[in-house]
Amino acid sequence: MLNTRAFKDGDKFIITVGSINTEASKQGLEFKARKFDIQYGEFSPYLQEMNEYLREAKKYCANETQEKMIQHYIDHYISGDVETHKNSQREWVKDKGPVVETNMGWIETYIDPENIRGYFEGMVSIVDKDQSKKF
Repeated sequence: MLNTRAFKDGDKFIITVGSINTEASKQGLEFKARKFDIQYGEFSPYLQEMNEYLREAKKYCANETQEKMIQHYIDHYISGDVETHKNSQREWVKDKGPVVETNMGWIETYIDPENIRGYFEGMVSIVDKDQSKKF
């Protein structure tokens, strides 16, 4: 899952999950004689602010598909559930030929020139239909 990070603390591993909610956190899990803690709520303040803007953006969607996509984003950022984000992507591919196109989330992993990984991306593109016809 791309909305997670892993840390080692002594003999224990800590897996953090990007989400607003923290209720799903679990302590003291074991797998193959290794100990794990799963901590939900990483990046919570940023995701809360993002969701405020996504709720506003939902008011201006061009169609129901876009509304569903944004609602899946909101739900994903609350829960951290990757399947919910996959549902946003399913709606994204259904939205054919939008004038304003957006996509966001932990979609791909990049390595920048400083060898630092980037996980989260957000993009907005606006289509100039007249210019596109020329191409």
